[in-house]
Amino acid sequence: MKKIFAILISLLFLGSIVGITSLSANGLTVECYFDKSIVHRGEYVTYTIELCNHGVGSQYVMFMDGGSSESFLEFVSTNIELNTEYVIKPGECLEAKAVFIATDFGEINECGDCGCISLKVLPKSLPMQQFMKMLGLGKKK
Repeated sequence: MKKIFAILISLLFLGSIVGITSLSANGLTVECYFDKSIVHRGEYVTYTIELCNHGVGSQYVMFMDGGSSESFLEFVSTNIELNTEYVIKPGECLEAKAVFIATDFGEINECGDCGCISLKVLPKSLPMQQFMKMLGLGKKK
């Protein structure tokens, strides 16, 4: 009997950490990562979830939701259809990507069954700030 897995993924942290152990037992491996570890406010970052079937039978997965649990990242787009069932045949992989824009400053450091995920959003350096720094202006006393 084929099992149906519903991977509840907000495409950022939530589902990638919960329930991965049970998937690995059936031959489905999961790898999650950001394309950059440091971004500045206003820049785009891509979060990738790669599912590979190393088992004997086909695996069924579904991605649900499409947001971020972090307030400083705003969901932009994804390369997959949400709430659609995907079949991963033995020896095949499925790569789901979600693009987010950094809207504010913040930091993410989480480790789970999917691996360690790290992202730092820094303030954008402005030319005027660099000029004021050279002149010694704008320093807090």
